Amino acid sequence: MHHSHLISLTRSPLLGGALRQEGRGAGVGDERLLFTPLSPLESHIEVKAAADLHVDTLLYTAHSTAADVAWAGVPLLSMPGNTTEYDALAVLCPSSR
Repeated sequence: MHHSHLISLTRSPLLGGALRQEGRGAGVGDERLLFTPLSPLESHIEVKAAADLHVDTLLYTAHSTAADVAWAGVPLLSMPGNTTEYDALAVLCPSSR
């Protein structure tokens, strides 16, 4: 995964800075960590389409973001869970069950 990048929404420059610091400690260069603000409604699907893979988090699922990712044509990697959010994800991605 030497050419991979993390693209993440961040609402806080402090959070982005902390994640960059953690990345550096793990040998991940700043250029591989891309933090985006909330995108305007007209372009948020295009922003998601820049990714090769959407990796869902275990504790907080993509929920409606999964629908956006699907519309953008990006594969989604997730794990099954037992919450309402996972139920919504299972409707969008039946293979997640």
